[in-house]
Amino acid sequence: MITRKEILARLRDRIIIMDGAMGTMIQQRGLDSAEAGSGVNGNLDMLNLVNPNGIASIHKAYIEAGAELIETNTFSGTVISQQEYGCAEKVYEINRRGAEIARAAAEEKCLSIDTWREMGSKEGYCSGLYGSYNQVFDPLSGC
Repeated sequence: MITRKEILARLRDRIIIMDGAMGTMIQQRGLDSAEAGSGVNGNLDMLNLVNPNGIASIHKAYIEAGAELIETNTFSGTVISQQEYGCAEKVYEINRRGAEIARAAAEEKCLSIDTWREMGSKEGYCSGLYGSYNQVFDPLSGC
């Protein structure tokens, strides 16, 4: 596993291309529909559990487009965010599976078409992702 220090050292030499918006790709591909992601109901992180192949296909598409660093599909992978969907008990499973999917996609694409090597990179990177909470702090509410 590469360390933060090693990534920062590489960034001094060149730019590392990141993937794009996972939620946008999920919607463009219709993975948030009832047929593609049964039981998701707006919780796109649950696709890691109910449609891992769909999530993997997005990671692979970003790699093919030139991304060297892909992020996990875990933007709402916190207990606070998952409580809204009644899935707080699945946070560990959602995050673990998200990491496994991203890593497997990266390894498969790197080994199968040498995308990263063609761009001059010796390896690709996977990064865990947490977004903002889906609840807003209101200092006037007394909470």
